[in-house]
Formats: sequence, structure tokens, C-alpha cells
Amino acid sequence: MAGEVIGLIDIAVNWGKEIKATVDAAKHNKDACRDIGVRVALLAELVESQKKKPERELERLKASVLRVSEDLEKAKDFLKMYNSASWLRRHAFAKDYKDGFSAVGEALSISRS
Repeated sequence: MAGEVIGLIDIAVNWGKEIKATVDAAKHNKDACRDIGVRVALLAELVESQKKKPERELERLKASVLRVSEDLEKAKDFLKMYNSASWLRRHAFAKDYKDGFSAVGEALSISRS
């Protein structure tokens, strides 16, 4: 069973890596950003489901799963805020959004898994 959990986390990490590669392209494209937000939400659900496994199955993975889950929550919050902002506000605060997208990329980075 632990092998299945590791396999699911590997899939999630690779999916996260793919999302990270599209984040920069989506900076000023609300539709693309919304799509990324949906993917991040699904990825977060996958990670959350792993936290419900029996304790003995998660011994080695628990800390990583919790950290990834926290990072994904931050990424989801940022993407939700970005999607709800007006074009003018997104433009005016481009540096803040750039930093926010960097944080999303970091949260989804293979090195953080």
C-alpha cells in the first residue's frame, strides 16, 4: 500500500511540474490562470486524500504530504485572489503578482516534494 501512496505522490509531483511550466505564460491570461487554479485544486484534493490513509502507511510520507498540502493551499489562495482581481489591479501590482506566481511555482516545484 505504501508503494501506491508513493506512486500517487510521484504522479502529483510530475503533474505539479507540468503546471509550474505554464505558470509564467498565464500571468496576464485569466482563462489560463483559472485552468491552473482548477488543476491545483485537483492536485490538492489528491494530496489531501493521501492524508486519510492509515497512519502506518504514511509514516515515511506524512511530513512531505503535509508540507505539499500547505504549499498547495497557499497556491490555491493566490490563484483565487489573482482571478478575482480586475485587469487594472493585476497590471498595477504586476510585481506582487510576479512574486505570487513565483511562490506558486515554488509550491509545485519537484524540489519541494
